[in-house]
Amino acid sequence: MEVGVDADFVSHGASLPRFLRPCESSQRSATHAGVPVHAVYTHKHPFGNAQVLWWPAGTRASDSDVVPRTILLFIPGNPGLVDFYVPFLNAIDRSVRADSTYSTSVTIFAHSHLGLSSYIRVGDQSSNSPFPETSSVALPAQIQAHVEFLDELLVAYGPPTRVLLVGHSIGCWFIQEILKARAAALRVRPRVGAYLLFPTISHIVRSPNGRKLSPFFRPPWPRVLANLSHLIKYVVPMPQRILAVLLRPTWPANQLQVLHDFLRAPGAIYASLTMAHDEMETVREPDADFLREFAHDLWFYYAGEDDWVGEQQRAVVLRVLRGTPAESHMVHGRAGVPHAFCINHSAEVASQCVEWMRTGGFLGDPRA
Repeated sequence: MEVGVDADFVSHGASLPRFLRPCESSQRSATHAGVPVHAVYTHKHPFGNAQVLWWPAGTRASDSDVVPRTILLFIPGNPGLVDFYVPFLNAIDRSVRADSTYSTSVTIFAHSHLGLSSYIRVGDQSSNSPFPETSSVALPAQIQAHVEFLDELLVAYGPPTRVLLVGHSIGCWFIQEILKARAAALRVRPRVGAYLLFPTISHIVRSPNGRKLSPFFRPPWPRVLANLSHLIKYVVPMPQRILAVLLRPTWPANQLQVLHDFLRAPGAIYASLTMAHDEMETVREPDADFLREFAHDLWFYYAGEDDWVGEQQRAVVLRVLRGTPAESHMVHGRAGVPHAFCINHSAEVASQCVEWMRTGGFLGDPRA
């Protein structure tokens, strides 16, 4: 089987899959070169474009058309700029490549939420408004977009290829909805799994942060706060230096750059806050039927303390899973690993994911 590739675009010896197209040079900074490959996926009308990062399988030019044994699809949290997760996914990619047995085993895709990119707009590209339509960044639209991208991967990489979904925060709730929507298509695969990292799948609004911050997610605050980004962009001098003073040494330089770009993108800020309001309204009781039906395929990583999950909400999920295979798939991170792990703790969480991959059948021979 051959995966369609674009011979006109090659990065580190790997041709871009035909369902993606490269970012134009004007859309990306110099930090977006090499691996991962920064690309664009064009969704069906009316959703427009979404940002995608791609780590190809294989380490040599001759591997560019290799069919990987496992597709890893990552879905971020909120604010879900996929660029925040480059160190995390780099760490997974390096660990897999470091073992010659698995060096061509895994290809990684990170698919952004609609509207949550600092340089790719969503929906009607001809609109003069800096803000996307609310319906185009609400949860139903986001689910449809993630399912559409998964469908593209399932067509491109046939049934012998395993599917591993990895989500962070609200990305775990999206994975829940994706698995429910595509259960039949996924069950023909030799292996399907979902790693739920710091999962916000129950009553986010009741979490400590949900109680404090949810008022700022309601209209008109998303538009008001997004408009403030114009002040940052045109009035505040050298905002990147200000961020460096406020956040260093706790934030690495590359993550400061991602935050800087986000704060200068009013459309992305609006999309993030609008989506957060929808999360507060939508994510309520845990889906007990889903959790039990898919318990064999779910792995959970919880923080020692997590103000976006909360002890009460975590306890509710744990009660639902008691006695199921997922109960033994749970890891509680050490103290100090925060909900926003991707800023400084990527390597530690990535190491846990790779260990799960080794023991859960997502590396090596797919027939094993």
